[in-house]
Amino acid sequence: MLSDRIQELASAAHVAVLSTVRLDGTVQSHLMWVHHDGEHIIMNTEVHRPKFKNIERDSRVTVVLMDQQDSYSFVEVRGTVVETIRGPDAAQSIEDLSYKYTGHAYSSKVQSERVILKIRVDKSYGR
Repeated sequence: MLSDRIQELASAAHVAVLSTVRLDGTVQSHLMWVHHDGEHIIMNTEVHRPKFKNIERDSRVTVVLMDQQDSYSFVEVRGTVVETIRGPDAAQSIEDLSYKYTGHAYSSKVQSERVILKIRVDKSYGR
């Protein structure tokens, strides 16, 4: 079960920073839309993107959730992508996220295939 603070930040329209490990060992970070299912942090990307390729190779990630009204109010999560989901569920997920963040349907062209990232929280801290 996710902490109340993680659920609070992931439920609101706060962007998060997802960091993955590149092949050369350096870190790559991305601003992402975020949600949760009560047990996992949920993010959505496309399978052709470098961040997804990084995750396929090394499932360890860091997610920083920040309150957009107070950037000193945040939670850093160190976790593991424990499941990826493709197909209709992933397509619906990006639509749901788009409505949450923009108020309308997802308007960007999908270049490959959408995929849901289910992230287990291994350790977290913040305020």
